[in-house]
Amino acid sequence: MLTNLVAVVQNALPAAVMVALLFVGVRWFGGNARGVALVLWAIVAGAVAAAVLSALWYATAVVNREYVNLVAISAALVLGAVLLWSLWRPARRLPHGAVPAVAGPAAPVPAIVPAALAGVLAFIALPEVLLPLTQFVAAGESALSTTTLLRVIGYLLGLLLVVLSAAALYQAAKGAGSTVVRVVLTVAVALTMFTQVVAVLAILLGRGMIPVLPWVFAVVVWGLNNETTALFALLAVTAVLPIAVWRGSRHLPTDHANPAELRTVRARELTRRRFCEVVLTGYVLAGLSVTVLRGYDERGPALSPAEPVAAERDEIAIPLERVADGHLHRFAYPASDGTEIRFIVIKKNAVAYGVGLDACQICGASGYAERDGKVVCTLCDVVMNVATIGFKGGCNPIPLAYTVAGGNLVVRTADLEGNRDVFA
Repeated sequence: MLTNLVAVVQNALPAAVMVALLFVGVRWFGGNARGVALVLWAIVAGAVAAAVLSALWYATAVVNREYVNLVAISAALVLGAVLLWSLWRPARRLPHGAVPAVAGPAAPVPAIVPAALAGVLAFIALPEVLLPLTQFVAAGESALSTTTLLRVIGYLLGLLLVVLSAAALYQAAKGAGSTVVRVVLTVAVALTMFTQVVAVLAILLGRGMIPVLPWVFAVVVWGLNNETTALFALLAVTAVLPIAVWRGSRHLPTDHANPAELRTVRARELTRRRFCEVVLTGYVLAGLSVTVLRGYDERGPALSPAEPVAAERDEIAIPLERVADGHLHRFAYPASDGTEIRFIVIKKNAVAYGVGLDACQICGASGYAERDGKVVCTLCDVVMNVATIGFKGGCNPIPLAYTVAGGNLVVRTADLEGNRDVFA
């Protein structure tokens, strides 16, 4: 239950918040209701495309998911940059006597820009939201079991929290001024673009498409390790809108034509305050979901202690019978500078072993654990395909060369020493 709730909030809320802001941006800077309709249709198109691709990813191997994400996220980065430029580009000089469509220093934003960005964001986020639908019923379970029901309830609760928060944000932000909307939208787009840059770099590094530069690796590791921080930053920035509207709604003008008009204004401002309260309550619940509930749901055994090994003649020899049970084995070698370098070994079949560092290029030295007979990354909880351990790519362990000789699995200390920085 909690797993699905947290997954939906973590994956869907950032995109939903951004889409709500883009709707508000179109209302303020994009012109008329036609622009709002354009954003809506773009979201529908993105959702349909995401559903089709999700079905292909689940049922076939026709489409490479990482490459599709790479193209989609790159497109979102371009659209985000265009949107930032459109938000702040100077307005063209108007003919004498003409009235500007929007107050402020910037020109109106073409509705096609936020519409396209909203559609791409929906396309990127929805596959992760749709994935739990395929996991409601585990192999061997009944579709009518209590466990399945709890998974469905958790999923629906997460979806409800996301939809209510985003919808309330849109309704509340309609009462904000154009300046505060422009500033909040700018910062939110910039934060989203940072997370997208991290995602692109992670794919490129995992695929070996760019060199592993230290600063690039550091940015990717920091970004992946601080996804929750990025979400909190987005929520904090966008919370400025409901807070500003809530404060402004408390100060009602006193010059009304009649009592009926005053009652109408009071009712409108009360409604706005309620929307603001829904947004802030939703944000608090979302924050608790990705911290407290997530920590409770992901509690489990700590990383098992590594078995110490010693080297002889610049080699480490591990008896094959020691790793012949098909389970994950973790070893620790003290490097020349005192750094503990961990590596793992698992027997894959009768003749091959999966040997790699207890770290990967994406998640760093967080390590791997065995759970229910599967090898999983302790940071991102990705399940490894045991057959691919020992090969580059994705969240696989960083490969480590080995040989088999004299009934031993042999690893060179030079290969371990060369990876000290990973564990430093």
